[in-house]
Amino acid sequence: MIRAKFQFKKPSQILFPRNSYFCRMNPLRYFVLILLTAFASVRFNIFAQDVKPDGSKSRQEFKVIEETKDYILKECDSGYYYSHGMKEKNLFKVDSSLLFMENGLHKLKMGNGKFATLKGPESFKSPEDLKFDEYYGYNKKAGYYLFRTSLGEPDIFYLTDDKNEYIEFAIESPLISPGFKYYYKGLFARYNGMNGIEVVNFKTKKKIQIKTTDEFLHQIKWINDDYFLFYTNHFDQSNGWKHVITYYLVQIKQ
Repeated sequence: MIRAKFQFKKPSQILFPRNSYFCRMNPLRYFVLILLTAFASVRFNIFAQDVKPDGSKSRQEFKVIEETKDYILKECDSGYYYSHGMKEKNLFKVDSSLLFMENGLHKLKMGNGKFATLKGPESFKSPEDLKFDEYYGYNKKAGYYLFRTSLGEPDIFYLTDDKNEYIEFAIESPLISPGFKYYYKGLFARYNGMNGIEVVNFKTKKKIQIKTTDEFLHQIKWINDDYFLFYTNHFDQSNGWKHVITYYLVQIKQ
């Protein structure tokens, strides 16, 4: 009768048999191998971050269109535009415990003890009246409430704080950088005398304006607090009304 003989091996014996190179290595060789692996890992990370046109690990470089003391404007491509930038998210939260009904009116209790009326019977006169059509929420970190009024043309959005200071946004809701450092406002010739972009620092109130030839600016996307993307489009009359789309990357200087 033939008997089967089983031999149980430790995991280390399976991975590194006696005749393997790793089994014959002395401690010094192990140390050198680990050191070289760590060095290669660090070197790769440094190499990957050598060139950062947008603050990320991309090695792409783009043509500089304009550089001032406040910003650097570069022309990028559609691939870069659509693969970068943060998805727009709601920076404001509605605390239902601060909303209540009084005499048939929706009201919001603010941090300064005052009350904002939503969809009140009186016509909107100014944001200082604290009478709006819609409330979008509060950002505790920045200390701002977001409201909208539909009275008049076009709709107007307002950022209001507990000091009764407010920021007005015509036509579109505010596009704010992720860390609430800057906010974007579109500039339109028919309202502002020029077409372009205006970025304002929340704390210092410093304005950075970028003039564009096209009135229509599309899909402003923040990458972080100091970089953002946008594109313009128009029909080139001199070239058979060809549809021209141009993509831009903006770096705000510190």
